[in-house]
Order: sequence, then C-alpha cells, then structure tokens
Amino acid sequence: MLLGGSTHRLVRDQVTTEQVESLTMKGKAEPVAAWRLLDAARSPRAAKRRATNLFVGRDPQLRLLQDAFQRAVGEHTCQLVTVLGTAGIGKTRLAEEFAATISDALVLTGRCLSYGQGATYWPLRQAVLGAVGLTGEEPADAAEAAFTAVLRNDPDAANIVNRLLILAGFNREAVPEDVPWAVRLFLELLAAQWPVLLEVDDLHWAESGLLEVLEHVADWSRDSPIMLLGLARPEFYDSRPAWGGGKLNATAVLLSPLDDAATVSLVDKHDLPEAIKRRIVDTSGGNPLFAEQLVAMLADEGPRRPRQRRRYLDRRPGRGCQMGDAAYGIRAARRAHRVRHGHHHRLPLTLRRSLTRTQCRSHEPEPNGRRTDGSGSSMDLR
Repeated sequence: MLLGGSTHRLVRDQVTTEQVESLTMKGKAEPVAAWRLLDAARSPRAAKRRATNLFVGRDPQLRLLQDAFQRAVGEHTCQLVTVLGTAGIGKTRLAEEFAATISDALVLTGRCLSYGQGATYWPLRQAVLGAVGLTGEEPADAAEAAFTAVLRNDPDAANIVNRLLILAGFNREAVPEDVPWAVRLFLELLAAQWPVLLEVDDLHWAESGLLEVLEHVADWSRDSPIMLLGLARPEFYDSRPAWGGGKLNATAVLLSPLDDAATVSLVDKHDLPEAIKRRIVDTSGGNPLFAEQLVAMLADEGPRRPRQRRRYLDRRPGRGCQMGDAAYGIRAARRAHRVRHGHHHRLPLTLRRSLTRTQCRSHEPEPNGRRTDGSGSSMDLR
C-alpha cells in the first residue's frame, strides 16, 4: 500500500513507512511523493517526537492523577478517573506523562476502536495480553499457560482462564455474561503483586459492554490498588450521562485549551520568525496538536521567504490558509461539536445561515477547502 503526502503527514507517527521513488500520476504536472506502508504500528519516530515535545500547562491535572494513584496505593482501593477534552487537546500526552512518573506499577493500555465488528472488548484484549507479555499470535495452549501462571492457585483459576481466552480471541465462543467478574479477579490478582494502572483511550467510542466491565471493576474491587484511567471527548457524557455518578472513588478531569504562554512555549523551540509564531499561537486556539501540526507542516514544506510564510498562514478567504489536514480536521470537529450541542451563535455567519436551510452533514472537503452541506450549496469552513 502506498500513501500520498497528505495521508503520510496524518499517520506517520502511528505507522511505519519508507519513502519510495516519486510517482508520475495522470493529471499531475510534477512527480508525486509516496511512502510504502510497512507496518500498522507506531513509528520509532513517534516515541522520539513525544520525548522531545514539551509537556506544558497541565501540571494541576498531572498532580490530580498522581493523587488518585496514591489513594489507590495507600488505601488499597480502585480509583476511576476520566480525562475529558476535545481532539488534540492533550489527553494522551497527559496520560503518557503520568504513566512515566509512577514506578513499581503495572501499566496496561487499550484503545477503543471507532470501526469494525466484534470490537466491544478490544481494549481489554490488549490489556490482558499485555499483562502476560503476549501479542495474540501465540497458540492457545501458550496463552492458557501464561494466564494460569498469573492466577496461580486461585480456586476460580480454571473459570477465569477460560473467560480470558475467549476475551483475547483464543477461543471463538461467545463472550460470557460473567466476563466482568473474570476481568476484575484477574486485575485483583495482578494488583496483589504490584499496583495496576489500566488506561483506556478513546473511551467515547466504547460500547456498553466495555463500560459495564469498567464500572463493575470500580464498584466491586476490594483491597486492591487499581486505577482505571479513561480518556474521552466531552460528548462521551451524551451517551453515558451517569458515568461515575455517585461513586466516591470516581473523578473527572476536563482539559481546557492551553493559555497563550503555554502555547508559545511549544513553538518557541522552533526556528521561525516571531510573527509566524504569533500567528500559530492565535490560529491553534490553545490546542497543542493543532500547534504542532502547523509547525510540522511548515517544516515539511521547507524554508519560505517571509512574505510566503505570512501568506501561508493567512486566514482570509482566498489568501492561502493551508492549515494542514489534521489541523483542518480539528477545526471541523470543533464546529461539529458546537452544532451538536446547540452553540450556533459561536459559528461563522455563513455557516449559521446554511444551518437554517439544511441539516449539516459530513462530507470530504473539496480541493478548494469548502464542503457541501448535502443540498448542493457550499459552506466555507476555513
């Protein structure tokens, strides 16, 4: 599979690629750069980039996560913490920084998928496999031995192992109703050796079965240092308004946009004119991923003369506001969120007028940076 320049910029930190010879494409005046997809796994470049990216403006939230973990360890209780924030606001970065600060703990991670069938328990599959050092490609008997070694002489070991094998995909039977019980006992047995941090990313895509397992663990776990950390967008509460409600061991953290000082510190390390840095800060709106994408886009395009750089980030219609695909997606997601929650007064006038004529639908952006609203008329989302 070959990737074009725009796609490669969006996914390069999530996959492993190699650049190939430029392609001659029909309708293109010049050769088109291309990359071959080697593996759907994080690129080594991703870890290097995260290590060099500054962690700014989130110290209070980091302390809150650390306090929750200390309560779990000190009181031998299960703590449920949900970090909320819009796309690109820094939820995953906060979780990575937090995980790096805790020692003598078992960190398990999983990510909810927005696509595919049978993915209800995918994050738990990733977590239980990671707990015993498996990838899921091993034979079933090797997985059974690994799970059994963790459970040792527990009287329910056989039942728990059977359910974990089903959960991890080694057994094709239907997931039994008592899988929450099995997951809870598995985590408690792990926590008897060292504190456990279970992080579930993209919780807003979670199906009810997964959420029921996490709530069961939070409600019924006893005498075990376990911390459940969920990362979600604010609309998560639209479908799960009672999440964490009434639980003394539940905490929610909302990540707001970074202030100007924190955003400036993200772009200050780059060799850019001050005017360009200021424009990036203003355009990003306190979204760290947005700011990083803008800087990366400038770096990918190579050096430009000052006049070209000013025009490159000019936000006026028709003046070359090439924001980059990821940055464009963040802005579109913000506006979709405002539409969904009735904040029409915060939208551009042209878009407000369009909403009075037809329901806003999602379409791929056209080459001129506009989208159709489903009725044939266009809405300028720049």
